[in-house]
Amino acid sequence: MKIAIVMSGPNIVGRIYSDKLSDFCHTVFLDRTSKRALQAKNSLDPDYKSHLDLGNCVIFEEINELKLRLTEFDYAINGGGLGILKTDIIESPLAGWLNGHPGLLPEYRGLNPVQWAIRNMDRVGATVHLIDEGIDTGPILIRKIMPWKYFNSVKECHIQCYEHGGELLRIFFGNPELFTPVSQKKHEGNPYGLFMKGDF
Repeated sequence: MKIAIVMSGPNIVGRIYSDKLSDFCHTVFLDRTSKRALQAKNSLDPDYKSHLDLGNCVIFEEINELKLRLTEFDYAINGGGLGILKTDIIESPLAGWLNGHPGLLPEYRGLNPVQWAIRNMDRVGATVHLIDEGIDTGPILIRKIMPWKYFNSVKECHIQCYEHGGELLRIFFGNPELFTPVSQKKHEGNPYGLFMKGDF
């Protein structure tokens, strides 16, 4: 099985997923120059330690450049910073695109699910789902509450949720045929927007 991790800028999400999937055959595609890449570079924790060697990544400038390359991969993973994908890109990998969402779907779709869950005094966790044209609306493969961990900040909790999502991706790729996609219903859950400081 061939896996592509696609990331915009050397952001923490792609680095976590690359580390977690080091036992599987994967290629990291990296956008280094777009506006999104420059913004993603400093997201969450630019000094997060990982084993990802950026010099070994396949560099791309526009996501459309990936369309033909991804046809030789079984799955592509959203490694952070990509935004909403168009249908022709979504259909490029043989089995589809996966997202490791740092929140429980369908309850916490959209932006900053960790912050919104903490604000609502709700559980945090991660969901691995297939990507469709919506925002976190694709069929769910694995959804799991994160085991309780001590954290000093919301940022630290956010990182732990991505690490938890990386573990769920490992579980999935260990035996993909065990997981049946479960469609989400549009009326379930909530689409959350950008979390602002005043929202606490």
